[in-house]
Amino acid sequence: MDHEMVGEVVFSGHFLTLTIEKRDTLTFERCYQRNGVSVIVVPEPGKIRLITEKDWEDGLSKTKVVSAYREDGEDPLACAKRELQEEMGFTAENWELYHVSKSDGAIIKDQHYYVATGLTEVGAKPDEDETIFYWRDFSFEEIREKSLSLGFGTHENAFALLRFVTEVRE
Repeated sequence: MDHEMVGEVVFSGHFLTLTIEKRDTLTFERCYQRNGVSVIVVPEPGKIRLITEKDWEDGLSKTKVVSAYREDGEDPLACAKRELQEEMGFTAENWELYHVSKSDGAIIKDQHYYVATGLTEVGAKPDEDETIFYWRDFSFEEIREKSLSLGFGTHENAFALLRFVTEVRE
């Protein structure tokens, strides 16, 4: 994990570490989650490209932005570029850091959001444990409606996409 942990580690896995921490007379649990990236893929003005993949938790299909956990010490942009190629089969000529979400309460995690434009198809290479069905381009209006209904894998992705399409449209 890229964050410095305080307290007693009670569980440590690949994606998260749980601790018991004390501050003055207060004792509490904290979850340190592996930092991640999300890529807002813009194939043309007014469109966002999302993937539909098999969700590892429940086996159902889920439509989402390209996202990944970063390895310890991995550069966020390098991770975003790798994931775009692995999951969608594209490279991008232009990369813009759009937003960094920092959770610092009971869950500690940083999520970097990039906007990728100027796409070139190079062929997908998903991880062997990933099942990606297809990608599809959505209009900003479709993204807005899906975001408002929290129709994405995480609330933070829904709000980042909603913010993006709102700022670009206004």
